[in-house]
Amino acid sequence: MKILTCGLICAGFMISLAGAQEVEILYDDDYAPYTWEAAGGEAKGIYIDVIREAIDRMDRYTLRLTGVPWRRGLQLVEAGRAFGLLPPYYRPEDRPYMDYPVAILDEGYALFALSPDTGTRWPEDFAGKRVGINAGFSVPDREKARDDYGIILDEAENNEVNLRKLVAGRIDYFINDPNSIRWSASQLRESDRSLRGPLESLQKILLISTEQGYLGIANTADAAFPFRRDFTATFVTVINEMKRDGTIDNIMRNYQ
Repeated sequence: MKILTCGLICAGFMISLAGAQEVEILYDDDYAPYTWEAAGGEAKGIYIDVIREAIDRMDRYTLRLTGVPWRRGLQLVEAGRAFGLLPPYYRPEDRPYMDYPVAILDEGYALFALSPDTGTRWPEDFAGKRVGINAGFSVPDREKARDDYGIILDEAENNEVNLRKLVAGRIDYFINDPNSIRWSASQLRESDRSLRGPLESLQKILLISTEQGYLGIANTADAAFPFRRDFTATFVTVINEMKRDGTIDNIMRNYQ
């Protein structure tokens, strides 16, 4: 009887998997501790753990994760060649091709430097300065900073490159999420002894904005992704459930 019961359960499980819709989610491959691609191509990070748990709770779906450079991910979603991307901020005017069904985590944009600064307003107090940002990132008041205050927004591939440029004096400031900047600085101090001293002076000058990270979902290619509406509704329900039951908070604590 036990063998028969096990056989029925296993068979049901296999049928369930066979009927599940695979969903490919792209993620920023260099945005630790939120998302990054580790050695061997393994997806890691806070959002990665959240999305894996969420899909595990969504019986009709299975997950495939693919790491890409951030700008490339945006291009693929805009072209309707990718279903979802982790983890954009809410920018419906800049990215009308993407839906933002539910906020997952709180983040922020902050301006960092290697020495104290009295600036308290962005962009007014930083006129004429050279500010590093990561390629494809949407900085608050970007046009105002550039056109009205002559701020040079200098794009680089990732946090590491921008931190090295900051140490070398090639940029005056660096803008990104505080947790991500501090994580990258810590990794650099461990891997490059020449940067330990300079990066010890790294400090947050100004919190420019508070943000929330989302799973951005393509909204221009329903023919390619006929499951979009069902997936979105189910995903919203599951993420809200994970907030209520403390799952997301527990995942975040693993990275502190």
